[in-house]
Parts: sequence; structure tokens; C-alpha cells
Amino acid sequence: MTIDLALVNCRAVMPTGAILNADIWTTAGRISGIVAPGTRTMARERYDVHGAVVLPGIIDTHFHVGFHAGVADFETETRSAAVGGVTTTCVFVRGLDDYGELIPAHIGAGEDRAYVDFAVHLGVLTEAQLSAVGDWAQRYGIRSFKMYTCYRSAEGEQLRIRGQDDGFLLEGLTRIASIPGAVALVHCENQEIVERAITQTRALAGVQLTDLELWDRSRPVVAEVEAIRRVCYLAGRAGAELLIPHVSSADALAAIEEARGRGQAVHAETCPHYLALDSADAIGVLGKINPPIRGQGHAAALWAGIRTGSIEVVGTDHGAVLRARKAGQSVWDASPGFPGVATLLPVLMTEGVAEGRLPLGTVARLQANAARILGLERKGQIAVGFDADLIVVDPGHRQAVSAERLQSAADFSVFEGRSLVGFPQMTILRGRVVARDGEVVGCPGAGSYIARTGSGHPQP
Repeated sequence: MTIDLALVNCRAVMPTGAILNADIWTTAGRISGIVAPGTRTMARERYDVHGAVVLPGIIDTHFHVGFHAGVADFETETRSAAVGGVTTTCVFVRGLDDYGELIPAHIGAGEDRAYVDFAVHLGVLTEAQLSAVGDWAQRYGIRSFKMYTCYRSAEGEQLRIRGQDDGFLLEGLTRIASIPGAVALVHCENQEIVERAITQTRALAGVQLTDLELWDRSRPVVAEVEAIRRVCYLAGRAGAELLIPHVSSADALAAIEEARGRGQAVHAETCPHYLALDSADAIGVLGKINPPIRGQGHAAALWAGIRTGSIEVVGTDHGAVLRARKAGQSVWDASPGFPGVATLLPVLMTEGVAEGRLPLGTVARLQANAARILGLERKGQIAVGFDADLIVVDPGHRQAVSAERLQSAADFSVFEGRSLVGFPQMTILRGRVVARDGEVVGCPGAGSYIARTGSGHPQP
């Protein structure tokens, strides 16, 4: 058998978390062999990784395009993904207009511009969109849908988002529950609690707080927890499977665990910034995001949740927000959001694995979880028959974070200047090298759209 690509002398991190000394072969974009080191074969490309760690390609479950240059963000932001070892992005497509042209335009732009593969999370924001959920699922293979409990005010208008009342949420969850393999994502913050807390926090005088402490106080943990509990109840009534995105606090995770205790299918996603930053950090308005970065103590609970499996996926909430939309403004006026796709793996490897908070196998398990929950067939595992999405990592190699090296259109990183391990030596997408040692060697359009059927994973 002729092999397209052979990675030899690997320490391959398997779906079980076991680390296997092996050679990995790929053929026609898929893994065709996991064999003993030194097994003889003919390969068109051969790379000796000299005992480096090989992980499944990272899946970013929470990725935005359009924050900077519309659909042109597909090119710059998936380029940054490749630099960081992310081989699949789950891209939010949302808007207040008819989706008849928007969905195919986004998918087409991604097919033309993306360096890595991508799936679509579809925003369900209007009555017309609610009525067409089943049609979009069937026509485009979309199996994840996003709604919001907040953003029902001027804030939502500025972001081109419209939050929903409980009646809309319940109907949306019911419709999503009727779609095979579908999962609902709901941004959980109580609108009324947030509005009142913002007014009260802005009125504070003479209180010495950082910008991020102010923002944390203005969108308090209680707003997140109440909304999660309410959405879990509605999802239970509807019979819908839930993925709660960007879980920021210990209390929010506890609310999800309570729902699971009642037998509900509720999954939790957190983000690297909640794991590695806290509101006392001096990054100022650059770190403004919703929900906010919390105070001390919450990150430890989130790391524990990943370790035990209570938190099943980690996504970035990446967006190419420029420094000019934040710096020099008050925390009330600065734009929320920041880039993060290229530092997802390094944060997990540095703050998680290197610090002893996580075993290396957990990083692989997170990818298998993401693929299972979101219906990304043939993704997320080093296993024969799965897509040959692989990353080669030297856990001992440190690199200082700089926005320039991350290659996003965004001109800053909230981890700027930090020395992190885990930046890939090589990123391989479906058997083709797309980035090597921080340099992108793939091309726009190398990525493909992933239509999901809801039928689950193939057997390896």
C-alpha cells in the first residue's frame, strides 16, 4: 500500500488518553494506519517527528467571522487557526435578515477562503428564522443552533444580535429537539439583572476597581446562573439537547451539573480566558467580553470541571476585534470580544498540562467530545478511518505570544508577551501540512465545509 503521508516516531495521544509510540499513515485524507515504529512502507511524504507528541487536530467549538472584514475574516482567522493547531472551526452565522442568501454566501466564502475545515452554528434570532429551522438543517446539514437570553436592548442592536423571550426560547428548543442529532446553544445571562447591575455599577464613585472587575460586577455571576437554570428547565420540557457556551464561573458549572443530575443532556463549554485570566489582571478593556472574566477562585473550579469531564469542550469565542475598538475607551464603551483561536492549545498545554492541572490525554478527550456533541463525523480522534487532522507538538518548546506571530487580522492578544508551550511544529489537515513552525504553508480554500447529518460518528 502506498501512503500519502507518514509521521514516524510519534507519541500519539489516543482517544482513550493512552500515549502510543507509533507511526501514523494517511491515505486520501484519512488515517490509514497506526503501526509500530519503523514499520516499512512507501510514502509520498515522510516526516520523522523524533518522539514529539501528536494530538488530534483541535476543534474550536466557538468561532466568529465578520468582526473585522466580513466574510474576508474566513481567510485571516482560519490562517491564525492553522498556526495554533486548530483544524476545525465551528463558525457562527447569524443576522436579522433572511437566511436564504446569507447561509450559502457564508459557506461559499469559507470554501473559497478558509485554511481549515469549518461547520456552522446558526443563529435563531427572528420569527422567520424560527419557522425555517428544520429547512436549514435539512438543506445545509446544520445541527447546532444559537439563541440568547440577553441582548434584548440597544446592546443587541449594536452587535446585530436579538435576544429572545422565554416563549421564543421554548418554541426554538422544541423545534431543535425534533431535528435528528441537533443541539441548542444558548447564551445565558439574565437580561434584567444585567441591565440593573450595569446601572448600579456605573453609578459607583470612589471605588478602586480594575476595568475587568467593573465589568464582572456589571454582569454578575447570578445573571449567568439564573439564566442557565431557566434554560435548562425549558430544554427539559422541550426534550432538547443543550450546549451551554462560554461557562465563566464555578456557580454556572454547578447549575449545569444540577440539570445533569435530573437526567438532562446538558453539555458545558468554557474558554481559555476564563481558565488563564482573572478580573484583577491588568489587561484592561482589551479583556472585555460577555460573560465577563471572573475573579479569583472560578478558574480553579473550571479546570477541575475539565479534569473530571464535567466541562466537555473548550472553545475560544474568537473574533478579530481590533485594538482601536477597545483601547482608550471606557469599559462601558469598548467593544466586547477578542481573538483567541491560535492560543487555545497553548493555554491548555501551558496552564493545564504543564502546570499539572490536566493529563495530556484530556486535551485529546476534549476533541473527541466536541466531535461527538456537535456531530462532526470523522473528526476529533487519532483512529483509522478518521480524517487525518493531526498536530505535532514539542511540549518543551516555549514561545512568547505576539499578535504578529498569531497572524489574525486582530492586532493584539490578551496573552501578549506570555511564554507558552504547545504551539505546533506542524498542523496537518486531512493529510496535508497547512502550517509548519508558525508559518502557514497551506492556501486559502484548503478548508472544506462540514455538513452534518445527525447520524453520529463512524466506527473506527
